[in-house]
Parts: sequence; C-alpha cells; structure tokens
Amino acid sequence: MKINTKKIINIITILVVLITFIGIYPNYTKASFDIDKAELYLKGEIENQFSYQGVPVFVEYTVYNKDGREYPAYCLNRNLPGITSEREYTVQVTKELENVAVWRAIMNGYPYQSVSQLKCETAAEAYAATKMAVYDALYTYDWDDFEKITDSGERIIQAAKKISEKARSSKQVQQTFRVDIKTISDDWEVDINNPNYVSKTYALQTTNVCQKYKIEVSGEDAKDVLILDDSGQKRDSFIKIENFKIAIPISKLDKDGSFKIKMTADLESYPILYGESPSEEWQDYALTGKSIIYIPTSKTEKFYKNDTKIKIVKKDAQTGETKQGAKFNVLNEKKEVVYANVTTDETGTAILENIIPGRYYIEEVQAPEDYTEYDGLIEIEVGLNETYTVNVENQKEEEKDVPPEKGEKEITVTGKTLPRTGY
Repeated sequence: MKINTKKIINIITILVVLITFIGIYPNYTKASFDIDKAELYLKGEIENQFSYQGVPVFVEYTVYNKDGREYPAYCLNRNLPGITSEREYTVQVTKELENVAVWRAIMNGYPYQSVSQLKCETAAEAYAATKMAVYDALYTYDWDDFEKITDSGERIIQAAKKISEKARSSKQVQQTFRVDIKTISDDWEVDINNPNYVSKTYALQTTNVCQKYKIEVSGEDAKDVLILDDSGQKRDSFIKIENFKIAIPISKLDKDGSFKIKMTADLESYPILYGESPSEEWQDYALTGKSIIYIPTSKTEKFYKNDTKIKIVKKDAQTGETKQGAKFNVLNEKKEVVYANVTTDETGTAILENIIPGRYYIEEVQAPEDYTEYDGLIEIEVGLNETYTVNVENQKEEEKDVPPEKGEKEITVTGKTLPRTGY
C-alpha cells in the first residue's frame, strides 16, 4: 500500500457567520462548506479480494487531508479515470453533494458508520464496501454478479449489500441544523434550591448531534439574573442532555421586565461535498468530512412584578369596626423580626408588598388606645403572588370600678397630770 506524503494544499476554512436580524438570532442553517478545495491522493489499494462478473476488482482508496485528519473521497463516474498513484489532482468545492441516493449510500457507509459497525476488519474494507454501494446508487448492481476471492472480499461484499439496502430504504435527507430553547416550566416558581429567587427551567431542543451548548443573558433587566444548573450551581456551559435554569432575585421583582436568553450550540456536522475535477476527462468526487458548527438561537423571556403581599387588618371584636394605630412586628420562619412597628392606617389596614414567599409570624406589639393586645404569634404561609390577609380582632379594655370615697377620722389623746413630790 502506497502512502503519499506529498504536502497537502492549505485548506481554507470558511467561518460560519452568525447573522443577527433586529436582535433575533437565526436558529437553523444548512450544513456549511468547510473547504473550498481539496487535494486528493491515494492512501492504498484493494485488489484481488472479490470479482465482478468474473473479473477481479481493483479499488483505489482515495482520501484528502484536513487539519491533519484524512477523510475518504468517493469517485462518481466509473467510466472516467480518477486518482491513482501516478495521477493526483485537486478538486474544487463549490456545493454540497446533490444526488440524494449517493448521499444516503455514503451516510450509511464509511466513515459515518464505523469499521466494526459495517462488520469489516479494516478501514480499507469499509471504504471498498462504501464505494460499491455508491456505484450501486448510480448504476444499480446485481449483487449476484459479485463473488468473493478471499475472506476479506466476502466481508466487503456483505458490507456493501448492507449499506445499499439501508440507503435504498432510507428517508434521510441532507443535514439541516436547528436548535431551539425549550421551556420546561411555564411559570416562574420559587426556586427549590434558593427560596429568595424565582426560576424557570429550560432545555436544548435539537435532533442534531450536540457536543455542548452555552447560555448568555442580556438586556437592561438581566443585571441580577443567574444561570444555574439543576442543582442550583452557577454555570453557563452544558451538554445536550442537561437542563439549565434562569433565576431572578425576588427582591428585584419590583416591576415588570424582560431579558434575552441566547443559546449557542456546538453541533457536529457531517458534510458530504461535491469536488469538481480540473478536467472533464477525470472523475469528480464526493468528499466526506466532519466539523463543528456553532448555531445560535435566542428567546425573549418576560417576568412580572412580585405581587406577594401581607395585609393586616385591625378590628373591634364586637362591632367589626376597623382601628387605626395598631402596631405589629413581622417575623420570618426563624422568628427574627424582618418588619418592625408596621402600623395600621385610618382604614385599619397595614400592607407589606413585594414579600418573599414563605412562612411568617405576626406579633402585635401595641394595640389601639383602650384595646387589649393580641397575645401570641400568628403563623402564616404566604405563596408567590398571593395576598395573605390577617384579621386581628381585639376586645376593648374593661372599665375599672371607681372605689368609694374614704372618710377621715381624727382623735386627740391628752395624757393625765401627775402629782408633784419632793417638797
């Protein structure tokens, strides 16, 4: 087997350009060309392994090199000469392979199916089998015309038949790349890992092979927004099967707002390109390859003002009349004061807004004049965007009995005169 060490022409990589239209990123694309030319050379030869209509078959194993890696190239006209050890040439790449039948044969063959998947023992056997399937797509073989000469030839024939059968029954079409941001949870909910945040869960949606994807957020309202994984850890890079969360501090939900989520997915591309020979007398080739393309998408996510409230109403227990001037402390679940001396207004009401959902305790610290204080803590559980009304009814202080006036008594006591003695 002859290995060509001739220096490969520099292959020009065309960048995948990400075009932005009015701030909206496209989320799909066709497979982009990775090269504009490729120098083909002979990697090896497969000969005398099988025969066609009684004549031993000779197969040239043709490849090109991109970024230090060899990729198979398949000739597309058996009636014209192609690459040999004496003739090597550069093909120009201007389009994708358009023949769907040939495309399906190659996609079901080597290198997109591994040597072991094709039940071959070497890459050369897998290449020869795929080349036979390509010619079957072009010319329709009668497989009974092939006979093995060696065990290797038997593996090649069987692999070629398998590739051809799959290709003919396939409904595959040339790759289209599309990514979307799938919303897992429709509503903002209190985050299970951090109750001071609300969050939503999202996932990457694509049918393509994805190595990883990255998430960014932008916009005036995105300053305090966090990107998290399912466990609540800060991350912005994920693999295909992982979900991600967007979390917003509840304390920042003092108004409605929006921000943009941008996802960029690294998708594996398996282009099959059409390589045009420099002469009409030589074969054109189908070029296999593999690359990573970066497909962006985005969506605008809205959030709404936190409408979680605690409403305390002070009433007379007998008349139901509301009372101004009652003062309360509000304690968190640890029974720490978080709002002090919350005072009812002229309507007998005190309202706390933009509350973080959770467990609270209400403690009356001063009743209105002439009323008794409520003794004890009032426990409540407030949900997101819920108004929790606490009615506190108090009794008037009982009037004290006025004691009767006390009389005054006075007594004057005069002592007796004693006799004089001693004269």
